[in-house]
Amino acid sequence: MPVVDRNPPNKRNLYIDACRGIAALGIISIHTAFYGGFEVPEWFRSLTLFLDVPFFFYISGWAYSYKAPDIIRSGKGIISIWLKWIFFICVIDLVTLILVRFNSGYVPLTSPSKLFQAFMFKEGIAPGFFVIGGSVWFIPFFFGSLIINTVVLKLVNSSRRKEQYETVYMVFLFLAYLWVLAGGYFFGLDVIFILFYGFIWMMGYNGFGRIKSVKGFIISFIAAVIGLFVTTYFDMHLLQIGPFDVQASKCTPSARYLVISMFVILIAGSLEKWIKKPNKLLVHIGQNAIFYFFGQGVGSSLINYYSSRLPVGNWFVKYLIFFAANIVMTVIVSESIRFLYEKFSILCGKVYAKLKAS
Repeated sequence: MPVVDRNPPNKRNLYIDACRGIAALGIISIHTAFYGGFEVPEWFRSLTLFLDVPFFFYISGWAYSYKAPDIIRSGKGIISIWLKWIFFICVIDLVTLILVRFNSGYVPLTSPSKLFQAFMFKEGIAPGFFVIGGSVWFIPFFFGSLIINTVVLKLVNSSRRKEQYETVYMVFLFLAYLWVLAGGYFFGLDVIFILFYGFIWMMGYNGFGRIKSVKGFIISFIAAVIGLFVTTYFDMHLLQIGPFDVQASKCTPSARYLVISMFVILIAGSLEKWIKKPNKLLVHIGQNAIFYFFGQGVGSSLINYYSSRLPVGNWFVKYLIFFAANIVMTVIVSESIRFLYEKFSILCGKVYAKLKAS
């Protein structure tokens, strides 16, 4: 097991922020390929999934490792994400209500029950922009993984053998994931997602994948390539999943999807010492990744509606055009929502201060 620096850095780790920015761009790339509304080969769609949700979990665990486990801190983080989501849904629904008057075809959430379901991350529920609802499936699993891992780490943190216990717990998550994956049993599908993403989060927390030597990286990368061939064989013969159908391996997450997730983790974990000044734009996106993740649902939905109007025959050229368009639209939506949320937060703070003083 690699040695992990538990001491907080003197300032915010900008490399981790840049990795979050890359992960956000990866989600935009995936949803352009899957929701763009034009034909994209299955092999290319599967290729985009090499930079997917597991990387977010890994980065989250990595960032969390610099401070002692704290249940209150984790709870505040969950509430912060939830409040931003509620604000985002309210703003988008208000915009959709305005668009309806122009016969735009977008359907707002006029029912209080459906609006409440949207607040609770119900998949498929979104105000007209269908990719928004299809994007938030993993957030409840992130909340669950964060709370469970924090509680366990809090329990073992007082032990003199805490690093050993953390490793044992991560091994338990992995073995339990394989057990449920193989048999299902009474746990159900939701638990396997918690185990899978909880394990990825713990990998980031424990420093797995952050390899210091070139030799170690090459060996690990070769092992991942071999693992990819082996797990693809099992997916094909045991789960009847095609060799290029990574999406089927993602839901429910199979062993192949775990191996696929390792490639970007190994690259990101090993490059940190070589990158002294991360790209400022990527850092900014990473520091506001939650807004960009919400915003890409709007951009991905819009390109789906209008992609058929682009008179371009080549699918790759079309993909590049709409990927760039998706990024532009995501930046506009995300920065607008971030600006409004910050102003709304300041207003709420002033109102609270006046109420407290009265």
